[in-house]
Amino acid sequence: MGYDVNYNSLDYAQSRQICQQVYGQLQDVQAQLLRASVRAQECQRQSQSQCLANGIANHGYAVGVLADKLRTGYHHATEAVLDARRLEEKVSAAIENYVRAETRIENSILVSGKWQILVDLWNNTRHNDSRPPTQDMENILKLFVLLSSPRDRFGFARPQPEMMHETTQNLAEFIKIWGPFRNKELKLSDSDPVEKFESDGTVNTFYKLHQVLNDAGPEEDGKILIAEAEKDGKNVHLVILPGTQPDSDGQNPFDTYGIIDGFGLDSENFAGPIAEALEISGAQDGDEVILSGYSQGGIHIANLMKNKFLRKKFKMKKMLTFGSPIGHIDLPEDIRSLSLEDSKDMVPGTDGTENTRKKDQITVKFDGPRNEDQLDDGLFGKPHDLDNYGDHLKEMVENPVPDLQDNLREFAIPPGPLTYRKFKIERKERPKNTKHEEWEAEKYRMGR
Repeated sequence: MGYDVNYNSLDYAQSRQICQQVYGQLQDVQAQLLRASVRAQECQRQSQSQCLANGIANHGYAVGVLADKLRTGYHHATEAVLDARRLEEKVSAAIENYVRAETRIENSILVSGKWQILVDLWNNTRHNDSRPPTQDMENILKLFVLLSSPRDRFGFARPQPEMMHETTQNLAEFIKIWGPFRNKELKLSDSDPVEKFESDGTVNTFYKLHQVLNDAGPEEDGKILIAEAEKDGKNVHLVILPGTQPDSDGQNPFDTYGIIDGFGLDSENFAGPIAEALEISGAQDGDEVILSGYSQGGIHIANLMKNKFLRKKFKMKKMLTFGSPIGHIDLPEDIRSLSLEDSKDMVPGTDGTENTRKKDQITVKFDGPRNEDQLDDGLFGKPHDLDNYGDHLKEMVENPVPDLQDNLREFAIPPGPLTYRKFKIERKERPKNTKHEEWEAEKYRMGR
């Protein structure tokens, strides 16, 4: 079927980073020249003192010349630093002006083309088993949010991801205050025995672990999976989070209310139970932890990659998602991510935002299922089926494009046996005492 990679190595935003790097390097040169000049002057004075004390002629002339040259170099470096600073400010201003102008144009095009967007949505949805494809889902949500915000239509134009994130956060905050689970928290309630699993030596291992969760049946809802493998002589822990499980009694954190936790509350309530599960699995402070999530699970892991509490405790640098709407989440620069999306799948578009394009944060978009007759229709259609993403991952491993080689190597789990455990997370009534609330606030303060 084929696929596209949304990474552009010549992203214009890198120009600001380059200017900042040059500015910093010139500051280092300036400081080093100043120290060398001062040291040369000290050597000249010491030489003069020694000559006078011993009654011999002073031969420190060359040192004095060197000091003068170093002072001249320092002044030139100072001028270069000021020029670099001015250039960095101009580049930053130019980028901000560009983004602002681009945002106004995008918003204008979106509003002026609203009828065509609605027509495309209707036609494409009819031919996609009555479910809007990813791009149409993003467009209709962008249009809805823009039309509901007059200040962005006619005045101050905010970037669309910012508008979408503000809308979802406000909705989540309302539900958090007035919803049925406002007095509940997430707790680790149970764990299964350790089991063994065979890795095939590729990134396909992540899909196979997701299958273990996905195929377990409704009685296993609310469970996450943590596996332990060895890579380059060190222990690596894999955290696997499932997709939305709609049939719930209110205790399952991966029900539809879990989507609100991900979109509006940054999944902070998942940090504690996952850290506890990792510790029970044997993870030590500083151990490498790789997170992977399907659908709703991908939202949570993308949020947790920003969580200061977890990032301070473990080495969290890699994440893998399948069919997850994470475009609204601004991942830290040091994160390596690989996200798979199917263009016929509506779910990745439900945040109204495309994924950010960065060097090590790559989204691979596939142009539809290859084996649609073998997939489960489900709530969101066959393109969102986990097995569809497993087939896409297989296609990517079998026919990798050059831009993906490094990522596939980074995410590959060495062949051989590994162990895993499943842990159940549930919503529980929050204890009504001040000491507990203070303890929770302190526990998660770093992750906010």
